[in-house]
Amino acid sequence: MKLEDISNFFKPVDVKNKSNVNILDSVKARAVMIDMEEGVISDILRGPLKKLFDRKQLVTDVSGSGNNWAMGNKFYGSKYHDQLTELFRKEAEECDSLQCFFLLHSMGGGTGSGLGTAVLEYLHDEFLKIPRFVFAVFPSIHDDVVTSPYNTVLANSQLINFADCVIPFENKLTLSGKT
Repeated sequence: MKLEDISNFFKPVDVKNKSNVNILDSVKARAVMIDMEEGVISDILRGPLKKLFDRKQLVTDVSGSGNNWAMGNKFYGSKYHDQLTELFRKEAEECDSLQCFFLLHSMGGGTGSGLGTAVLEYLHDEFLKIPRFVFAVFPSIHDDVVTSPYNTVLANSQLINFADCVIPFENKLTLSGKT
């Protein structure tokens, strides 16, 4: 595998003074990773993918959004607006020819549905001519989070207004590998 083959999703990092460098050690994901519960991102940073993510491109909080769309969209959306907009601008400036944005988020929880759609709106406002593709993970019909249907309805209105393309996934099927 060559860097050119994966350069749409990964950017090179300096490995000049290192020997026997694996391709995955010489790249970082072109990504901004966001979760208002620090545990999920902490798990990723301790796992086998830890070298792929630039820690300066991670945004976390402690308390989470409490499965509440409004908390994610209005509270955290406002709190992190400037920081996230700057991170997206930085990533965009590092691209030779920015073609689109890919967003992956859940629709049932507070951070994914709320802050995820706030991010979608930021990208619409800041990069109007760049298409936004959303991979939306919808809750299962038997979801145990009582607010999931409400979060999903509120987030759907944002998808309609700000996404250019939505690729839906159902949470239970995604976890089972039957998508």
